[in-house]
Amino acid sequence: MEDRLSSTTAPARNGKPIGIGAGGGPEKDNPVADLLGVIDELNSYIGLAISCAAWPKTPKILTAVQHDLVDFAAGIGTPDQPLLTALHVGRLERQFENASRGLAPLKDYILPGGSQSASQVHVSRAVCRRAEQCLVSLAGLEDQAPTMIRTRSDRDRYRYGMAYLDKLSDLLFVIARQENKAADHPEVPWQPEREMTLVVDGDEDPYLC
Repeated sequence: MEDRLSSTTAPARNGKPIGIGAGGGPEKDNPVADLLGVIDELNSYIGLAISCAAWPKTPKILTAVQHDLVDFAAGIGTPDQPLLTALHVGRLERQFENASRGLAPLKDYILPGGSQSASQVHVSRAVCRRAEQCLVSLAGLEDQAPTMIRTRSDRDRYRYGMAYLDKLSDLLFVIARQENKAADHPEVPWQPEREMTLVVDGDEDPYLC
C-alpha cells in the first residue's frame, strides 16, 4: 500500500503551517485552520461514541462517517478539490432512513443526553453543527473574494460539504435515540416554562439535587 503521509508527527506548532499529508497547509489563525480543527474534534468525538456504543449498527455507520470526514478535511486543505460528492451525501441520507426505523415518532423536543453512549453521540451532533457554521462562514469569506480570482468551482466546492454536515447532524440525532433505546434508557422530553423553584405545589422539585 502506498504511503500517504510523509511523517507520523503531529501538525507543526508555534504558528507554522499545518495541513493534511505532505502538502503543508494554512496558518493556524485563519478560518481554514479553524474548520480543520473542528472537523478533527468532530471525528474524535465520533470515535469516542463508537467506543461505548450500545446499538449494534452504530460502529459500522459511524466508522464510515469517520472516513468521510478525513476526505472532507483533505478537500479543505486542497483548494482545487471539492468537499465530498453527491455519493457521500446520498449514502448518508440512506443511513439516516435506515437508522430512523423502529423509533417512536417524536411528540416533543427531547433533552440531549440519556445513556453514556447516547450522550456521546449528542456531543458529536453539537460539534457537527459548529463545523457546519464554520464551513458556511468560510464559504462566505471566499465568496467575497474579487470576481477575477473566483471561479464557478470555487463557489460551488462547498456545496456537498454543507449538505453532508447538515444531514450528518440529523443522522447523529437518530443514532443517539437508537443508543438510548438499545440501553433501555428513557428519553426526557423538554418541559417548557417549568418553574425553577425549590417547592412546586407543596412538593420538592424532582429536578433539583
